[in-house]
Amino acid sequence: MGARSGAVIEDHRRPAGMCWMVPAGTAGGVRLPLWEDASMGAALFVPGLEMRSERLWWRVRPEVGALVTSPVTLRAAVIAVGAGR
Repeated sequence: MGARSGAVIEDHRRPAGMCWMVPAGTAGGVRLPLWEDASMGAALFVPGLEMRSERLWWRVRPEVGALVTSPVTLRAAVIAVGAGR
């Protein structure tokens, strides 16, 4: 997604392995393969900014002006990648 992506957590303990930050209230009800619905009360492990382990780290660090990804853009990218498999 390049410059269109906001912050991304890579978490190898989750089935999808990656967690994009999207604006609050925009992920509920969205169904994508291997992805859980990030509804109210869902738990997410967030690494410290300098943390890097073999299972959890910031793939794309949060930056001012680029914290979240458009859910429309993210959904289109996931579907495009899935279609190529």
